[in-house]
Amino acid sequence: MYMRQCPRGTMQYSIKPGDTLYKIALNHNTNLQRLILLNPFVNPYNLMIGQIICVPQATKPPMRCPNGKLYVVQEGDTLYTLAVKYDVSYNALVKANPNLDINNLKPGDELCIPRYQPSKPCPTGKTYTIKEGDTLSSIAENFMVSATDLLKYNPHMAPSEFTTGNCICIPPEVEV
Repeated sequence: MYMRQCPRGTMQYSIKPGDTLYKIALNHNTNLQRLILLNPFVNPYNLMIGQIICVPQATKPPMRCPNGKLYVVQEGDTLYTLAVKYDVSYNALVKANPNLDINNLKPGDELCIPRYQPSKPCPTGKTYTIKEGDTLSSIAENFMVSATDLLKYNPHMAPSEFTTGNCICIPPEVEV
């Protein structure tokens, strides 16, 4: 492949699977227009793996996650598995990651895992008091909804709070 000379203040970057100019711009702390200007002979709609483009040398500042920790999404990770693993609520994950499509996680995405915060009571909707032996998964199965839906309807609850005696909000269309 043709090795091009990049202008001063920039460096070569090799296109990887899944790259878009927009994604590359975000990762290199620049904007799409600047990348297009730096690479006038590159078709932004037909990037090829291994193709060399020029990007600004300034590195991306570290992702901000002041009240938690950074996590790199792995193959097979879902919102539910991460919520259970790190004992955080759906709402807290969404709030901590405003620029990430939390429902379409991809390996390599950086996710901010916020610190645990105690739950708040369900203000509306149908409720269910968790019985001994219930788990988040068994409750979801019993009401024929996904565990993710239960987390969405209980946005301030961490998975570990789905314990005996706690009252949870059930989606309104479900019969209790």
